[in-house]
Amino acid sequence: MDSQTFSLRAKPVFEVKLFNDELKIIDGSLAESISVYKYSKLEDFNFKREQTNWGITILSFIIDLFTGGGSSGKYTEKNQLLLTYSGEKMKYYLENCELFEISKIVKLVNQKIN
Repeated sequence: MDSQTFSLRAKPVFEVKLFNDELKIIDGSLAESISVYKYSKLEDFNFKREQTNWGITILSFIIDLFTGGGSSGKYTEKNQLLLTYSGEKMKYYLENCELFEISKIVKLVNQKIN
């Protein structure tokens, strides 16, 4: 069985292992979560880069103006690995992970599911 292993983060561990007919995601930030996904049931596999959510940021600023809370700030959505498996949407947060490797994984997986 051919496989490729991508170690994206050391602590807590985050690895993606690609096999001929499935992929395995090991996420140490979720109590050593290990998930296996068959390519045949994988409908979507994408990477969402960190971005500012301006709607929530502006709303937070407006609320702070009226309440005097002073806790407003820029709200960002972190890097995420998004996938749809058998109709169920899932996400993994990719804090401190190697972004170049993630792009490579997404490309390889999408070649297998398309």
